[in-house]
Amino acid sequence: MRQVAFAPGGRRVLALSIIGELRSWDLVTGHMQPALAEGVRLFSPNEEGQIAITKWNDAIEVRSPVEEYQSLEQMTGSLSPIESISFSPDGTRLASGSWQECRIWDVVLGELLIGITGGGAPVAYTPDGSHLVITGNDLRILDAATAETMRELQTATVSALSISSDGHWLAAANSGSIDLWNLDTFELGSQLQSDLWQLAGSSDRVVNAIGFSPDGASLLTAHWDIAFWDPFAESLIATRHPHDRTASVHLLAVAPDGRVAVESSDGGLIVWDVVADSVVELIREEGEVNCVAFSPDGGRLVSGGEDRTIRIWDPVAGSELLTLAPHNAPVSAVAFGPNGQRIASGATDGELRIWSSIPQNQRAEIRAEADGVRETVTSAVEQYFRTDLTASEIARLIATQERWSALERQIALNAVLRRSWELLQESGEPAN
Repeated sequence: MRQVAFAPGGRRVLALSIIGELRSWDLVTGHMQPALAEGVRLFSPNEEGQIAITKWNDAIEVRSPVEEYQSLEQMTGSLSPIESISFSPDGTRLASGSWQECRIWDVVLGELLIGITGGGAPVAYTPDGSHLVITGNDLRILDAATAETMRELQTATVSALSISSDGHWLAAANSGSIDLWNLDTFELGSQLQSDLWQLAGSSDRVVNAIGFSPDGASLLTAHWDIAFWDPFAESLIATRHPHDRTASVHLLAVAPDGRVAVESSDGGLIVWDVVADSVVELIREEGEVNCVAFSPDGGRLVSGGEDRTIRIWDPVAGSELLTLAPHNAPVSAVAFGPNGQRIASGATDGELRIWSSIPQNQRAEIRAEADGVRETVTSAVEQYFRTDLTASEIARLIATQERWSALERQIALNAVLRRSWELLQESGEPAN
């Protein structure tokens, strides 16, 4: 080695090889990360984690640090494989979906709030956080604050779903159609029947994956090719295949700028710029990729697969930024939190992990503060439930309660959800 130094925080060692590769070594997991830079002569990290690099051609660069995602929680998400996970828009909650079960967690405090049997995967919060869509043997829209069923939309088993970025439309794929639901009225807007899929070159009645375009005007579906639909006119716009690729498409994720992450049957993972028809290749034949998700700003991509690892990518440069400690089983679901500070990953053995770049001492302070106010806040919520107010009205009242801190409101809303779910079970109202 030409040069070695600790990165700020002391968890990582930066090492410069004699051939000019600068790498980062995680002392906790033992993982050596891919090269941060090549052609490096000298480097120097500062206290903020930035790295000043001098190259052999005398160029000077400053690299920003990659977040230090540490495993915050390891929880049993289900007794069956985790198939889907979704963060609430405010980042405080996570819904995990598996066969015939949906669980809702507080990711800040590391607590299981409720478990909903009869609801499964896929799951998704609406962009405004007011509703939670759960699936299983039917498609249900829940009040996210109380878990009350607002509407049961259909009875067919849903294989994939996507919500438009404006929160007005829900697309749900089943074995016979893709149904487009208006989330403002809970009415069926249109349907893409399976006989239309033949126009996309598919004889299969099952769609592998779906995703709205960023503007919500078109819907992408994964078949052999990727089909672009006008779901409102129930018409096919075009079928396209990522440039220079021939394998069938198994999954896709759409970035805020319209780029598409595609995993295909040859085991490859690429990022496709649809407009320029250019491809950035991330993985080729390194083990099947089961799940991908973009960060909210599109600047990062997370993937999980059969090799049990979670990898974070730069989708523009095509470089691997970080590999997180592996699960004990293949990774089946991944998601970024709304501010990018957290990642959730689920595995086929039912384990759910929350990864956080928030410093451990800061997380400990939040939990200590929560323990100090929990009893008082929970008692106040119980007083509300002794009034004539409904659970939804209590939740709305607490959400605007100015005398409480944000953490106190969060604890109170958790108490509302738990108590509401208990009452629903006692009344036999939830459809199980």
